[in-house]
Formats: sequence, C-alpha cells, structure tokens
Amino acid sequence: MKSETLVEIGDLLRALRKGLDLTQEEVAEMAGISRPRYREIETGTSAARARPPW
Repeated sequence: MKSETLVEIGDLLRALRKGLDLTQEEVAEMAGISRPRYREIETGTSAARARPPW
C-alpha cells in the first residue's frame, strides 16, 4: 500500500525533474542511486533514505 505522503513527494520530484528537463537516469546518477530505485521513490512505492557522507 502506497503512503499518500510518499506519493505527494514523488509527484513533486517528478514535476521538478521534468521542469529541469532531466531524465530519471540523470537524477539517479546525481543522487548516486540506480534508476529503478529513483523510479520507486518518484512513484511513491519506496521512501528515500539519507546516507552519511562517510
């Protein structure tokens, strides 16, 4: 079951990405994650998690 909040965040990410004319692949590469993982975040099926920089 999808969380309404995760779906809303995904919708915002998608709108921002498209507004910047970027592909999911480009954003995923910038974030250091795979495109399938980014797609899950953008569709609200998975939450993003922060990693420490070390």
